[in-house]
Amino acid sequence: MGRVFSEEFVQIYPDYYMCKSCGTTPIASPGNHLSTCLEESGQRAAFFTKALNVQVDEPVHYYKVDHNTVSDIYCVKCGNKLGWKFIRVGENQMVVRNGFVRLMMQKLLKRQGNQILDAVTMAPVPRNP
Repeated sequence: MGRVFSEEFVQIYPDYYMCKSCGTTPIASPGNHLSTCLEESGQRAAFFTKALNVQVDEPVHYYKVDHNTVSDIYCVKCGNKLGWKFIRVGENQMVVRNGFVRLMMQKLLKRQGNQILDAVTMAPVPRNP
């Protein structure tokens, strides 16, 4: 695997998206959220200007999606695949740029203040005792 990004949020009650699998690793800030779309499979995906605490595949594993070169990204703590990073974006893209990420919302939780919410339904998630 490739380069590891590691960054912490320093607010008292930060709002951020985190990995659903391990339940603790901050992945993206709502301030970096661009848009959310519904895929043909019925899953929700969100586009962010950057992601934190993700590991990016090596160049040998890059692949094409439409006219873009992308790489899978994984949580640095648990290795769960979270989405992909745009390595090279094709011409005539309106929103997406090199380095932006596409995250699968069903693989994320959202911390909002002191609550943990499901990133798709925004329903509170019960905490383990």
